[in-house]
Amino acid sequence: MLMLSSSAAFAQTEAGKFFLQPKVGVNLSKFTNLEEWGYDDIKMRLGLVAGMELGYQVSDDFALTAGLLD
Repeated sequence: MLMLSSSAAFAQTEAGKFFLQPKVGVNLSKFTNLEEWGYDDIKMRLGLVAGMELGYQVSDDFALTAGLLD
């Protein structure tokens, strides 16, 4: 729901304008097949991903963006 609301908030950027958009997410990871290395109790790891995205609205239907996530 948050993703859809942020997309709608930035959908009205005029052509020729720059915009900033925050990015937040969750990362779930788990290594498998590591028993041969001596790891026998591998659990799922949860991480937070956050960053910013800078964009330029080229036209009403097209934008270029670049972002940094940590």
